[in-house]
Amino acid sequence: MLTFETWAQDVDKIKNSALNGSIEHQVKMGDSFYLSDIVQRDYRKALEWYVKAAEQGFAPVFIRLGNIYLSGLGIDRDFTKAYAWCSIAEDELTTISDLDKKSCLKEAISQLDTEQLKEAKELSEEYKGLYVKPFRE
Repeated sequence: MLTFETWAQDVDKIKNSALNGSIEHQVKMGDSFYLSDIVQRDYRKALEWYVKAAEQGFAPVFIRLGNIYLSGLGIDRDFTKAYAWCSIAEDELTTISDLDKKSCLKEAISQLDTEQLKEAKELSEEYKGLYVKPFRE
């Protein structure tokens, strides 16, 4: 279990590893700011670390990114980006319950008008090209 003491001892090592491309440590850094009660939550920093992992095709962070944009945690709410991340999460993830993925998408869709939904679908396709397809080849 991660405690403040172990976090304080390991944070520099974890951060350096994350900066050098370790997906595992990028997610740990993101989780420490998004989920943890050990350090002060900072959703903007969590978002930055999760995007680094997403840029390497790590699908489990897609739903977290969608939920951050959906809820506006530490950032302005962006239902277009929420839809895009939740959409690729729905397509790519089998480990997150269908309910979680569907509720994320449903909430995003409920906040978008027809033109915004079209833009969100286009962004989803763009994200697939950036964060999914390159890692399947």
